[in-house]
Amino acid sequence: MRFAGQSAGQRVRLCAMDAHEFDYWITPAEAAELSGYHVNHLRRLVRLGHVRGRKVGPARLIERRSLLEYIAAAESSADGRRGPKNAS
Repeated sequence: MRFAGQSAGQRVRLCAMDAHEFDYWITPAEAAELSGYHVNHLRRLVRLGHVRGRKVGPARLIERRSLLEYIAAAESSADGRRGPKNAS
């Protein structure tokens, strides 16, 4: 099946992201595993602009580097309340 304006053998780009960008973006579930935060808290951080995120189709993704920077800042904060909960 071809789409309008597509020649034979031409690939259709189904996603707004390049393949190499997938290394930089992780799902909320992966971010929760990496950070120790609950998925809902991660979504809240994205909504508030503390962590960068994007929506690709129905999926929401979180930028890995942004999350790691947030965790580092949270762990070094004076009050210590903003860091992830310990798994133990």
